[in-house]
Amino acid sequence: MRFSLAISLFMAGLSLFAAIGCQPAEQVNTVVLSAELPENTGWAITNQGRHTASFTLDINGQFWASTAKIVARLKKGSADEHSFVLNSLAYVHQLSRNALPLSGAGWVHSPEAFLNSLGKGYCDDRAAALCRIWQLAGLPARIWHLEGHTVPEVLLAGSWQVFDPETGVYFLDARGRVCSVAEIAGGQARSFVLQDAVYPITPEKSPLLFLDKYYSEADNYVADWYLAESALPDSTFQLPPGASISCCWPGAQAQPYHYAKVKLPPRSSGRLYIPLAIADYPESLKGWFPQRDTLYPPAELSNPGDDTLTLRYYVNPFLPGLQAQNRFQMSGTGAGQLAISLVAMERPTRGFYLDDFRRRLLLSDELADFTNMHLPRLPKLESLDDLPAFFRAYQLDKGASAAELEQRQKAFTERFEIARGLIRKHPGMEEKILQNPAFVLLAVEYYGQITAIEELRAFLEALSL
Repeated sequence: MRFSLAISLFMAGLSLFAAIGCQPAEQVNTVVLSAELPENTGWAITNQGRHTASFTLDINGQFWASTAKIVARLKKGSADEHSFVLNSLAYVHQLSRNALPLSGAGWVHSPEAFLNSLGKGYCDDRAAALCRIWQLAGLPARIWHLEGHTVPEVLLAGSWQVFDPETGVYFLDARGRVCSVAEIAGGQARSFVLQDAVYPITPEKSPLLFLDKYYSEADNYVADWYLAESALPDSTFQLPPGASISCCWPGAQAQPYHYAKVKLPPRSSGRLYIPLAIADYPESLKGWFPQRDTLYPPAELSNPGDDTLTLRYYVNPFLPGLQAQNRFQMSGTGAGQLAISLVAMERPTRGFYLDDFRRRLLLSDELADFTNMHLPRLPKLESLDDLPAFFRAYQLDKGASAAELEQRQKAFTERFEIARGLIRKHPGMEEKILQNPAFVLLAVEYYGQITAIEELRAFLEALSL
């Protein structure tokens, strides 16, 4: 009797084991793949197992990067604290651009969300990410809110020093010491450092460096807003059985976005979590994703239909892409179930960013040449309505050919009509743009670019600050 009962229990256990299957174990799955054309190559990871895979992802040491991982990598390449601060400034500046932020919620200020997923935002987003990196490295750091600008400040060698990730610069006084916010506000800054080279501060370049924001001392204060509602996202990917994640695909209409695509196969279910900001999802999953500007906790998703469902997540477009040799490491529960492959993809069209043009002006004499050579020969700008004639005269003064002028005129007209509507909704913006030669040059050069329009609002707001 006892033997018969034991046999029955054993058989029941086997049946249960067969029905449930063996739960995946903790594993490390490392794959090295070669790419003949890295710039036109993406990657895809598919969960080939029967259970949800929960894993961290490391691709060439760049993606996905936690703040702790960022700090460790920057420290490894730094001789001392000053070198670490400079390396972290370059890191945040290079991996982000000034543009409209995806959300006003506090989570965008975490380095994880900002540097892995978004890559674009206002000066406060960039300042907060850099400040968090310094603080995790054990350096006293804080955020300064200026009148129209935000910068982080760090305590080094007993003195506060400001490094601006928006412009990528820091300022030196007459003795070559790095300035604090208070010292800049007091007029002590004599030069600025960009890409390891020192440049004198000139009247033409001063607005590009936001120096007038420092001088308005009455509006400057230290704030800790960036610490609120900015819990760090979980770095663990969770992928249901049969599902795949691939990256990085350019956005529609050549928008300068990158997306990771997650595909849920027909009649599938399991746990899903991607530590990136959601960009788009099928209507059938609206109950799980009621908003499109949030990092979501893990969710039990199901696709009971006969069609594959595709979700898209934002990926920082300024992260380094694949290389000739690529190391993929997936660590966690069920990592051995994951198969990775390289896939051909379309190379995205690069967008125009105010940061890139500002850097070009700061590193050259183009702005001084415009002010001293072109501007005296061009029609006077009395109002925004004069800008089309001014633009045409500027292009002719530069020696543009008829074909080039026609192409740029078309791009300018399209942007000008949009810009005029935006500008005149904000009192005082028009006057500020037209009075400053630096901003006039930025406006006419930008409107002549054949690029997407999605950065226009952020560009105009930056002009009017």
